[in-house]
Amino acid sequence: QKRIEKGIRSKLIYSSSKGPVLKDSDEESLRESRHIPPVKMPFGGDITVFENTVMITSLKGQISGVVIEHQAIAESFRGFFNFLWEFAGQFSN
Repeated sequence: QKRIEKGIRSKLIYSSSKGPVLKDSDEESLRESRHIPPVKMPFGGDITVFENTVMITSLKGQISGVVIEHQAIAESFRGFFNFLWEFAGQFSN
């Protein structure tokens, strides 16, 4: 993955009925992840925020997505992520 090759670290919040399955690969993936139980955050998609870009993807049914390039929208989603990151901390070991 290009991000890893460039040494760019990332943060990931995810929900899985299998628990915190990504934790063991965080270091090699240059990632810090936090798991939220699906009963607390049922989510069947992916949201990626970087620079002034937001990518929203639905992973259930017909896979589809949208890319939004807008500084204010990216900042809003980044703020939402930071709030959720703090919330997810209560489920981390």
